[in-house]
Amino acid sequence: MRAIKEIDRVSFSQEEQYADEVYASMLTGDRLHAIVAEKAGAIEGYALLDVKAEPVRIRSLAVAPGYRDKGCGTALLRHIMQGHERLELLVQKNNLRAIRMYERLGFEYVERDAEGELAATHHMFRRFKNAP
Repeated sequence: MRAIKEIDRVSFSQEEQYADEVYASMLTGDRLHAIVAEKAGAIEGYALLDVKAEPVRIRSLAVAPGYRDKGCGTALLRHIMQGHERLELLVQKNNLRAIRMYERLGFEYVERDAEGELAATHHMFRRFKNAP
């Protein structure tokens, strides 16, 4: 868990980082699942999924700085897409690199109400495997 916390620390603002209880629930709960990209014992990145949400919500996806732009985020998303047909996520509006990756992998922008969760600062994207 320490490696995931460190990736969060360098990837997100303090307000966007999860409380210790969330990290603990990754180990003990059935709602949040962590998927880790690891190579030679080093954690390159992770994704946190809310598997009880419909569609499944990618709550967080982050890659350690030394592994960025090397396909780790794409590999994590492809792995998630293999196991879940309906996915959604929020992404900061100014995170153009992530937005391009999501679009490249078939995620589509969702128009939302201005009162929606983090609507002022984040876009929502969804991907439905069998969508028309």
